[in-house]
Amino acid sequence: AEFGDDEPTCQLLKEYTVPPCFSPDLFGMSYPTTAFSNDDQDDSNRSTRPPYRWILIGPERSGTGLHIDPLWTNAWVTILQGRKRWMLFPPNTPHDKIGFCQPQIPSVIWFRDYYSRVTAKDWPEEWR
Repeated sequence: AEFGDDEPTCQLLKEYTVPPCFSPDLFGMSYPTTAFSNDDQDDSNRSTRPPYRWILIGPERSGTGLHIDPLWTNAWVTILQGRKRWMLFPPNTPHDKIGFCQPQIPSVIWFRDYYSRVTAKDWPEEWR
């Protein structure tokens, strides 16, 4: 099941609205409405739409490794408590200079090994 298809996530989904400042749901526009049947007994109408709703909960200092979204999707994030630090780089930034590799380096290791380098005054302007 996807987030919102079962209890208690459907209750959470009822309290959730996408802020109007975000673009239309491009996946929703790309797939027929009938593809999202709520009838769990009939999978013939289920779409191949990729997952698009998540709820992520993590402890202090948790995070993801440096990555490009595997589905090339857009997302908006709400933080209920604490802070989230984002590191964004221009596409022309050499992957080896920022620790962008496979498998992903855990975020705590990335911040230990790369953060001071990419925020240093001598970090090339074109990679900021």
